[in-house]
Amino acid sequence: MRNEKFSREANAIDQILESAVTLSWGDLATGPTPLAMQVEYRSRPDRELEHLRLWSSPSRGHWNLVCEYWMHPTAGHAQGVTFTPAYSSAGLTRMLEAIMQNQRSFAIPHSDFADGLVNIAPPDKTQSIAAKHLMVEMLERITSRTSAGAVTAALRSAADHPTVLN
Repeated sequence: MRNEKFSREANAIDQILESAVTLSWGDLATGPTPLAMQVEYRSRPDRELEHLRLWSSPSRGHWNLVCEYWMHPTAGHAQGVTFTPAYSSAGLTRMLEAIMQNQRSFAIPHSDFADGLVNIAPPDKTQSIAAKHLMVEMLERITSRTSAGAVTAALRSAADHPTVLN
C-alpha cells in the first residue's frame, strides 16, 4: 500500500518538509524570487526533531532566516513557529504544526549525526502538484489516526493550494 511505503521510506520527513515549503513558496517569495530555500533540523537522541529552521537564498551565498519551529519553549525561544518580520505563511504554519506534532508518523533518517538539511529549488508546476498530493496523502493518514484540529486545517490548506489543478 502506498501509505505504508511512504511511512517506511528512510527520508520521509525530508520529503514532507520539502512538500510543505514547495506549497508555501509563493507566500515566502517576498521581494526577489528566491534561488533556493533550505530546511535545517536537529534531532534529539530519540531521533525526533527538536527544532528546525527555514532559510531563503535571494542571491548566491546569502541566506535569510524565514522561520523557526521549536518543539519546546526555552528562555530564548517560543514553542511552535516563529517567522522573522519579512515573512509569513498561514499555510506553512499549519503544515509545520501538523508535521512536527505528528512526526512519529514519518521515518527520520537514521544517522550518527543529529542534524539534517533539505535543499529546495524553486518548484515548477509539476513539482507543486506532486507536493500537494504527497501532503494530502500524509495529512489524510494522520487524520485517520487522530482528530487534531491542526491536522484538519493543514489538510484544507494543502488541498486548496492555488498552484494545484484539481
